[in-house]
Amino acid sequence: MPRQFVEKDRGWKQIEREVSKFKSKVVAVGVLKGTDHKGSDGRPSASLALIAAVQEFGARIRVTPRMRAYLHAIGIHLSKGKSEVVIPERSFLRSWANAKKDQITRAIASMLKKVESGEMTAEQGMKTLGVFAVSGVQKQITEPEGVSWPPLKIRQGRPLIDTGGLRQGIKYEVREMGGGVE
Repeated sequence: MPRQFVEKDRGWKQIEREVSKFKSKVVAVGVLKGTDHKGSDGRPSASLALIAAVQEFGARIRVTPRMRAYLHAIGIHLSKGKSEVVIPERSFLRSWANAKKDQITRAIASMLKKVESGEMTAEQGMKTLGVFAVSGVQKQITEPEGVSWPPLKIRQGRPLIDTGGLRQGIKYEVREMGGGVE
């Protein structure tokens, strides 16, 4: 008489489904699309993403007559020969990722073990990583580690934290992979 085998799924298929979700999702961290910066009058003044990009990578901005007049009106007087304003790089995203590479790797490994064991879903794991990254980047803005930012030349204050807007603008989002950078 032939033997019959009964396959019992003890949760393995669910774990396979959860782990497979990592193939199509990504955790985006930073200043996400649609985040605006408010000026001192409370009105939107610039895209916070633009401000973040300029701080992260630095910028060379050509001085136009209109810019020169605006800066003069707010008390910043450029010399006549000044044709561009240079904003130095003050990396907060890349510098955090570089300084915390090992810690990030351990956090991902820990999360993967929890998903594989069924302690959490892939979505919960990705959200946990998002919160971890936001917290780390925000701390990097207020207490930079492994990087020295150039001092401000035109005004007093500490780079990146005077208004708190950039720090508060750091968010995460679990996205479908292949959606591009926004």
